[in-house]
Amino acid sequence: MPGNGATRGPHTDIHRLSIDELGRAYRGRRLSPVEATETLLTRVDALDQTVESFVTVTADRALRAARRAEAAVAGGNDRGPLLGVPVVLKDLIDTAGVATTASSRVLAGRVPSVDATVWRRLRRAGMVLLGKVHTHEFAYGSATPPTRNPWNLAKLPGGSSGGSAAALAAAFSPAAVGTDTAGSIRIPSGLCGVVGLKPTSGLVSKAGVIPLSTTLDHVGPMARSPRDSGLLLEAMAGYDRQDPSSRRRRGRPAAPAVDPSITGWKVGFITNTGPMTPGVEAGTQAVLAALAEAGAKVDEVTIEDYDQAVDHDFTIIAVEAAHYHRPLLEAHRDLYTESVRSRIEDGFTITGTAYLDALEAMRRYRRRFDDALSDHDVLVAPGMPCPAPDAGADQVKIGGRREQTDRAMCRNTAVSNLTGLPALALPAGFEDGLPVGVQVIGPAFAESAVLAAGQAIWLRLGLPAVAPL
Repeated sequence: MPGNGATRGPHTDIHRLSIDELGRAYRGRRLSPVEATETLLTRVDALDQTVESFVTVTADRALRAARRAEAAVAGGNDRGPLLGVPVVLKDLIDTAGVATTASSRVLAGRVPSVDATVWRRLRRAGMVLLGKVHTHEFAYGSATPPTRNPWNLAKLPGGSSGGSAAALAAAFSPAAVGTDTAGSIRIPSGLCGVVGLKPTSGLVSKAGVIPLSTTLDHVGPMARSPRDSGLLLEAMAGYDRQDPSSRRRRGRPAAPAVDPSITGWKVGFITNTGPMTPGVEAGTQAVLAALAEAGAKVDEVTIEDYDQAVDHDFTIIAVEAAHYHRPLLEAHRDLYTESVRSRIEDGFTITGTAYLDALEAMRRYRRRFDDALSDHDVLVAPGMPCPAPDAGADQVKIGGRREQTDRAMCRNTAVSNLTGLPALALPAGFEDGLPVGVQVIGPAFAESAVLAAGQAIWLRLGLPAVAPL
């Protein structure tokens, strides 16, 4: 099973190694950061013309960082589990000296002079930047063209962090960073069969990250296991005075053990999330069985008006995106893609009353989830209601009815952006050869619990994390 902690030989399937496995191989002198980086860059060069996950490959910069990491390991200057580990960043995250364009012609040639806080923290932990990967233009969509799903190149990878998820599933990188405003980490994670965490609002700094909605945006880790996502989060999290939404907390989130104990935990399964395809239903049941096998007690819960949360989320995004883009739209209207431009322009038509109604709905959903979590350790809900749709599909058919694709992709995820609570996407099975997944949702700043439950599920299901390209 790829990525499940199994022992490997020194040079076998380097591209499949997890963050955890790379670190052990480095410290055991079975593999060097330079060798791992060269292997992944070679794979990107050979295969990314089919996946198209990268906007920019930073090969020279990556090799320099890998050589520094190799010297640090040899000299005993170990900065922790991320030293020498390759990573890709969504093309919204500022990187000094490397273009950050939001995958848009509007920002073509934009090269920041200062790192985003999240990248500065990962760089200081010793990570090796392989490059910047595609987002749906300005993160405003769930398709992420031109990126393709590595499990089936005719299918959507999801968005807006589609490049991040595709790079993980294609084994171009063991680690990635994405952003999430209505599900933009969890949607592509679910469709590409990888793991993505939307942290609690305020836990990870947004300073230096191009916004979509300042109220709903989150920055989070993406990897091929919950434990690896936790290792990334340990370095990413923390108060940042440059981000007005950043919150001070005692302690830090901890990565879960390889096989965490959740015996006696109470898990609530949210039952009123709406229709889903048979494969999603089967995957969800497999997850509930895995939780029971791990010793958790599962019962059913409902969240009032769960299916309406996505509409409130979309209202807030539309207004705040229109506000941010007004000067850019006035100067560069013709450089936007038509679909994103029209969404931004629609935001100008929303009334102040509708926007305030949506903000009030945020508070109601937070109270409902707090009530559900008051006597549960975590909640479980389906992820995407269907496997990856065809690229370019405007609608999908789920449970005998047709839904607009963007709304269908976001209807199970957007509520966690409204509540600001941590939500983890992880694979649960396959349908027609495509991944399907679930979400684990927890109380505010309970990332350690969410990741532990996710790791317990992931370990017992033992699903492949790398597509057979």
